[in-house]
Amino acid sequence: MAGYVGRGIEYGNAVAAHFTGNGGATYALSYDTVSNGVVVSLDGVVQKNGTDFNVTGTSLVFTSTVSSPLAIQVIYTGLTLTFPTPADN
Repeated sequence: MAGYVGRGIEYGNAVAAHFTGNGGATYALSYDTVSNGVVVSLDGVVQKNGTDFNVTGTSLVFTSTVSSPLAIQVIYTGLTLTFPTPADN
């Protein structure tokens, strides 16, 4: 954060991912989640889920292309959990 004076941003237990816009609309996420399970920002401007972007599984799809070199930040707030099925007996 060039020009920022103060403590660094703490995300707690939330996982964050950072990308750089490349002129495309689709980006691969590291975790399987849904649109309501992430907070997405472009150069610090928070985007509205369902309007500006959608998430299906591990695909983040913007409704328009993201110009290079815009910074994309994804904060995972709700990850999909997979529980194994217990064996019989």
